[in-house]
Amino acid sequence: MKLKFIILVSAALIALPSFSQKKKNSKAESEASRIIEFSNSVIKMGNSNNEIFGTYQQLLQTADNNAERLSKNPNLQPFYVNCKGIPARAEQVAAYKTALKSVQNFPEKADIEKYVETGNNHMNSLSQWCASISSYFADKQYQSDTDFAKYSSMRDSLIYYLDLSCANWRSASAQASAAGNRAELLLLEGSKIASFVIPMKTDLNSLDKIFGMFDSQQLDIQAVRSELEQLTASIEKNKDTSTKDLSKLKDIYYKEVYQTFYRKCGEAAKALQSLTERIEDASDADLLNRWFGSANSHYSEAVQKYNLFISQ
Repeated sequence: MKLKFIILVSAALIALPSFSQKKKNSKAESEASRIIEFSNSVIKMGNSNNEIFGTYQQLLQTADNNAERLSKNPNLQPFYVNCKGIPARAEQVAAYKTALKSVQNFPEKADIEKYVETGNNHMNSLSQWCASISSYFADKQYQSDTDFAKYSSMRDSLIYYLDLSCANWRSASAQASAAGNRAELLLLEGSKIASFVIPMKTDLNSLDKIFGMFDSQQLDIQAVRSELEQLTASIEKNKDTSTKDLSKLKDIYYKEVYQTFYRKCGEAAKALQSLTERIEDASDADLLNRWFGSANSHYSEAVQKYNLFISQ
């Protein structure tokens, strides 16, 4: 089925935690660390870009409000469409280029480079169309565009490049996340608390995969339900600390962190389950997005607890 509501995909894009529990001596460990560094640079840019996309959506709303008001009374003062307020990403772009030079080839690398380059090109076009819309109102071009046909054309172009930019950056972040997750699991194998962190990371990856399934033109509800069922069973199994050697933890405090992590994973899974039960009736997009937002909030808290746990 095709989604009839907007999924806030940007909220699900979370930077991979850095793994620094021990010195990376082997070639495989060094390469895994470079992949994680590169993946993080892509994900951080993706997260920043999603905030920028949100800003463009707000600017578009301002422009639409202008068009509506001015179509009724062209003598009104239009609101300023401030495209110059878009934040710069120079430091993040520099970090990405540095990481790209040092990282070795891996399966997703070429695709990530392609998505990043294409996404950036579309963002340049997005910026240009935003500037055109800003000038349209600032220079009062609407006074000679009585039916707002010129504005409608510029608006369509901005939305076109916004959609393309979003799609490319989602793909770049998803590919980077997949590569980084795989590399991190390799590093986690050498940890003294591997029996804790590998199940945690595996379940977190499963949850992330389910979030990604909602970012689809054809959402497979049955597949989502199947993944949620498997994840729920895994959470129930792995949250049990009675089978764990707690003496390996740096402090007993981390037992609580571990338990909180799994509580948040469980809450995220329950929220997604509630969403799947209501998704076939997509008439209330706001309600569906609230369920998705609730799930993502729990997921974000689980990521924070995971990062805290592996820092010991």
